[in-house]
Amino acid sequence: MTCIYVTTWELSKKFDIQHRMIKMMIRKFKKDFESLGELTTPVTIVNPKQKGRRIELIYLNEKQSIFLALLCVNNEKINKFKLELTKNI
Repeated sequence: MTCIYVTTWELSKKFDIQHRMIKMMIRKFKKDFESLGELTTPVTIVNPKQKGRRIELIYLNEKQSIFLALLCVNNEKINKFKLELTKNI
């Protein structure tokens, strides 16, 4: 079975939530995220838009991404994501 992964950076942009808030939620509910699959070791990349500032990304599997979406406060973008996700399952 193929597993789909998405980065916390991509989700923060899709949800219109600050990336640091996404990482805080993952830390707060770490055991819950781990129950849905292994959390990847954070990967650090350089953000070309912010003069070399580093970004720490975490790759989430499909179930972890859904759980993150459910934790987020609903806004138009999150509701749209939930709908798209539901249609693709």
